[in-house]
Amino acid sequence: MLTSVSARARILIVLLVLSVVAGGGWLIKVTADGSSGADNHAYRGPQPAAHRQAVTPEQRREQTRGRAKPVKPRGLATTRSKPATAAQIALLRQNQRQLTAPGPKPPGIPAASGGTVSRASFTTRAGAAAAASYSSGALYQVSADPFGNTAAQQGGWLMALGNHIGAAVPGEPVQVSAAIWQSGGADTEVHPVKVRWKVDYYGCRLSNDDVQTYDFGQTVQAPTLNTDKTFPVVNASFTVPTTDCTQQVPSYTVWACTTVTDDPTDTESCGSYNMFYIVPSLPDDAACSAVCGDASGAAGITVMRADPVNTATGAFTEAFSDAQVPSPGVPLSVGRVYSSDNTLTGALGKGWQLPWETRLQIGANGDAVLIGEGGSRHAYTKKSGGTFTTPGEARSTLVADGSGYKLTTADHTAYGFNASGQLTAVKDRTGRGLDLSYTDGRPTTITDAAGHAAKLAYVGGLLDKVTLADGRIVDYSYTGDQLTGVTALDGKTENYGYDASGRLNKVTNARGKQVTFNVYDTQGRVLTQTDALGHDTKFAYSKNGVFDQVDVTAPDGGVWTDVYYKNVLFTQIDPLNGKSYYRYDKFFNRTSAIDAEIRETQFDYDSSGRLKGRSNSASDEGWSYDANGNVASYTDGEYNTYEYGYTNDQLTSVTDPLGKKTSYGYNPTSRLLETVTTPRGKTTTYA
Repeated sequence: MLTSVSARARILIVLLVLSVVAGGGWLIKVTADGSSGADNHAYRGPQPAAHRQAVTPEQRREQTRGRAKPVKPRGLATTRSKPATAAQIALLRQNQRQLTAPGPKPPGIPAASGGTVSRASFTTRAGAAAAASYSSGALYQVSADPFGNTAAQQGGWLMALGNHIGAAVPGEPVQVSAAIWQSGGADTEVHPVKVRWKVDYYGCRLSNDDVQTYDFGQTVQAPTLNTDKTFPVVNASFTVPTTDCTQQVPSYTVWACTTVTDDPTDTESCGSYNMFYIVPSLPDDAACSAVCGDASGAAGITVMRADPVNTATGAFTEAFSDAQVPSPGVPLSVGRVYSSDNTLTGALGKGWQLPWETRLQIGANGDAVLIGEGGSRHAYTKKSGGTFTTPGEARSTLVADGSGYKLTTADHTAYGFNASGQLTAVKDRTGRGLDLSYTDGRPTTITDAAGHAAKLAYVGGLLDKVTLADGRIVDYSYTGDQLTGVTALDGKTENYGYDASGRLNKVTNARGKQVTFNVYDTQGRVLTQTDALGHDTKFAYSKNGVFDQVDVTAPDGGVWTDVYYKNVLFTQIDPLNGKSYYRYDKFFNRTSAIDAEIRETQFDYDSSGRLKGRSNSASDEGWSYDANGNVASYTDGEYNTYEYGYTNDQLTSVTDPLGKKTSYGYNPTSRLLETVTTPRGKTTTYA
């Protein structure tokens, strides 16, 4: 049967449509009949999701239960796909023309031997020769994860047209599907095609030899592209390896590799793939409790719901502001942070932390642990020359500085510590800010750059009052060693209550109205929170394979689900089953967000971690910054640019896209806004 074909030296070209189901984000959806929405949407992704019905907490848990458990590599049953469409065939031809055109060609892929899969020339039955790879790659891909996330992979690897590269985590299951057909020109015969799988854990391997090959004995009868016959779909399951990755952008790639077995001239080629960037993990101690972006510079990657509860940890967290004193450089801020999972005991009692309680714990070997404002811990390892290795989640750098230490953030704010690790100064890049002095190991005076000094008084080791330079006072009261009242500068008092385990469970405002009431489980996580109107928000926590899942039932009955991998938010599901999911860089900045309608928004950051670009299919936005980290310009989605001017880090002008300028003036002593001058010259003065 093949002799006449071989005589024409024809090499059959195997074409694949590869789909992937990944446990959290790039996940596939290839149905039993192969429908993917490619017919009418090959260049713009699947159609908007249909109307969705709300679910109960029990239904949500049933939907996701057990889907994210690791699996052993194995082949699955073969299914069927509908034939290729005219759009797919046209794109295939376009891919082949790209290969024959002058200029750079798409690179080969890693092979099990450590080399690359080469291209070859093939001759169609009509005798027309063309250059092509052995398989032309995925024409259309759709992915869906254990949580039901879906996203289009359009254009295939040769064109990279609108491709969304997915996200995966170590230990999650990945299901791969490839629709197989072969290109034989006018030949409409069915030929046997053997499929093997290659898995490349790029960024977590030492050489190409680490590419793993799996042969599950999958051979299918594949028709040609130009046919009305259905295509066989081969399926396989894998688990993303749990190897530690230290490279900047580790990824996990699955290739479908094929051979036409009744053509002795054909050799295996791998042309269709799905790639997943590996989502980083965050140690429990470094997880943000209530204040993200503290002295460590760590990004905020958790979700706060209700009033608020951190769904990554289940902790009730709150930041309170008691006084703000404007001053040059870093101003004095009298505030406090509470987190129910903070085991540290400070000057306000257990769970509470003051901004000046940021400190270093110095180990016997010289290593240092930074204690952030929310109680988070960031471990710095001592190196030679007085420097330290910065932990992966942080951006701030630590160095030995004289007899103490200096921590510098990405925006050039400098924290000074003495040899014991106590905070002694916080200054901006111009050297202006706060200086702290200590008595008996406790901070007793904080002086700003204008010379204003705030005095701190203690009773029994607990902070009793803060007296500002102008004589105003913030008072703190206790029952035992628990903070139960704070009297603000206006003389009004907010009160706090605690449960039998010492966790904050009640907040009562100055009018005597209870505004928050928490009920915790035995692990210290909030189970129910009641607001000022008596409405309950309920939290349910579960383990789903390698993921931590939190189902939050709002007062209106809607169920919101947050899915984490080791403290990093991976997927969110709304009450109507719409899914959003995320990718991150090595600093845990969110680089991609895909919503329930498969709309992707991408984010770009500068070296200091500041957002400089945000783009989606509808618009592009951009930000630039001056040397002091202030926003210098902003360009909106309509390409309108606004420019901002500053003096001593205070906004002094805003110029709109038409060149019209609004100016701002400040009192030189208080630094408070004093005048606003419009583009027409009209000035408003504030007393």
